[in-house]
This record gives sequence, C-alpha cells and structure tokens, in this order.
Amino acid sequence: MRLVAGLCALLLSLGSTAATVTASWDRPQTNTDGSPAVIDGYRISYQCQTKQGTAPATAEQTSRQLDVPDGEQCSASMVAYNAAGDSQRSNVVQFSTPPLERPGAVRNLRISWSERGREPDMPRWIDYVELTPPAYGSWQTIDVSPYLSGPNPAAVTVCIRHTAVTTTRHTAAVRKYGQTTGLGNRNLEAGHNVCTTLGVDEQGRIEASFGAAEIRMFLVMEWGAEHIEVPTSPSRLCRLRGT
Repeated sequence: MRLVAGLCALLLSLGSTAATVTASWDRPQTNTDGSPAVIDGYRISYQCQTKQGTAPATAEQTSRQLDVPDGEQCSASMVAYNAAGDSQRSNVVQFSTPPLERPGAVRNLRISWSERGREPDMPRWIDYVELTPPAYGSWQTIDVSPYLSGPNPAAVTVCIRHTAVTTTRHTAAVRKYGQTTGLGNRNLEAGHNVCTTLGVDEQGRIEASFGAAEIRMFLVMEWGAEHIEVPTSPSRLCRLRGT
C-alpha cells in the first residue's frame, strides 16, 4: 500500500466564544503513487504557549474542534495516515485565541427561606424580650412572630420566672397554639425559673397559662425544627440571658 499524498491547505476558524477553534481541511485524493487515496484517519497537532497536544479525526471527517487555551498564540498542522504510514505534514497555521472575558452582571438575585427555617443544630439567640400574658388564670395566645428571623419558625425557647418574694407556688405552663398539653413546671416556686422549648404554629403563635401576675415569661431562642432536645440546665440558661 502506498502512502497518502500530502494534504491540501489546513484552515482554522475561530468561533464566537473564546478558545472555540475549528480546524478544517480538504481530503487527499490520491496516495503518493497516484492511486486513489486510502485513509484510515487524521492527527492534528497543536502547540500553544501553555498547552500542546494531538487531536485525532476519523477518515470521514473534514473538520474538528480543538480544545486550546484562551488568550494565547498557537500553531497547528496535521497528517493523514493509513497502514503504510503518515502523509507529508500539512501547512502550519498560526493563530491567536481571544482572551477570556469577565461574565456579565448577575441580575434578579432572590433570597428565600427554607420551609422550616434554621436547622435543629443551628439555634439563634434572641435579645430576650418579655412576653408575659396580659392576664392569668387561663390560656392566653401570644404572637412571637415579630421577634423571629424567618417567616416559618418551628420552635422557640422561653424562660418563665416566678418573681414573687414569698414561698408561694404558682402554676406556669406553655404550649404550641392549638395543642391541649402544656409544657413547663406547673408548680413554680417563688424566685425560681424554668426554660422550655416548644413548637409554634404557622402564624408564629404559642399559648401560656400562669397562675399569678408574678409569673413572667421571656423569649430567648428560636430553632429550625420543632422536635429538639430541651436544654439540660434551664435555670442556668435563664441566668445567662439575664432574666
């Protein structure tokens, strides 16, 4: 089998985006002895300032994209080949790739809250605010949503303190709005406090029922999940928050 005759001119074109380079060529018509060309494939060699390599092409192809760096001076040439060997190398094409440009400005940035607010292990301290119910002796609805960071709070921690100086015990209980079971110490001694964590409804409401006007309640923390572990030392938590 005879060698493939030399290739016709190798052409290179640059695409509309940086470093999109397409090599194209004319298929040899004959082998070196003038017989019809037998081609098994092509090899395109390229060299840039920071990268060089060889790109293969099939016998049926007459063009191929090259993966070359942005903003560099490059050169390329190619050969055809068959079982007898390589053809003469084509002409060498010198070309420059455009530099990479900065992206355009980001538009329409949007911020959204996750469905359940913060993750359970990521509580947020609140600059504590007193939320003592306006009346005692019955369940009172308390809106905590103005003090939370997200539109869908899951749970809050409240600290309840008995401020009387006597030794009288009074009931104190809290619960998620709409529930029937209360949380907390229902016989709170004077001068003592208790902290508990409870869920809030979709509108950010809880309920509280205190047995006397001396019972005060403070909101200290919010959580991203309702089913969490209650602090092991609630009285210490209240002291840390200054209640």
